[in-house]
Amino acid sequence: AHAVQSGARGAAGSMRDAPTLLDQIVAFSGGKLVGSEVATVLGIADRAALHDATEALLRGDGAAVLAAVDLLATRGLDLLHFARSVVELLRDLVVLRTSGEHTELVSLVDEERARAVALAKEVEPLEVQRAFHAASQLVDDMAKATLPRTVLEMGLVRIATRPPLRALADIVARLDAL
Repeated sequence: AHAVQSGARGAAGSMRDAPTLLDQIVAFSGGKLVGSEVATVLGIADRAALHDATEALLRGDGAAVLAAVDLLATRGLDLLHFARSVVELLRDLVVLRTSGEHTELVSLVDEERARAVALAKEVEPLEVQRAFHAASQLVDDMAKATLPRTVLEMGLVRIATRPPLRALADIVARLDAL
């Protein structure tokens, strides 16, 4: 199932491109579809790595986010596709939190859905929306950048390490009290 989803994502919804990509994947893997091999052929991050990096992003772990980007870059994976995938996963987290964990508005396999639901319950919805907005802007910035890896690294670290909204609200309340 992961292999088929990765192939569909790589074809970007184009039925014309999907058979060609599927042929490439089958040839590369010796006739057996394995999710990690599909990801390698398509030059994209596997889904577990995507979830790991997104969790690190939302938990404020800038070092883990940098390590994830380094690993992806070392493997020669498409960093812009990765950034877009982060945006899609952040969207899914918001939808899961808003519409419930069984919503059909999110198309994730069971294992991914369970992981996404757990993260959506852990992180404040406004924080996920805020990360979504910043990551969306980051994708646009990367598309225009001469150094997309650097833009990705700095953008993700900025998202991961900024003060939480609750802390900012406390600061504003203290200023008002003065």
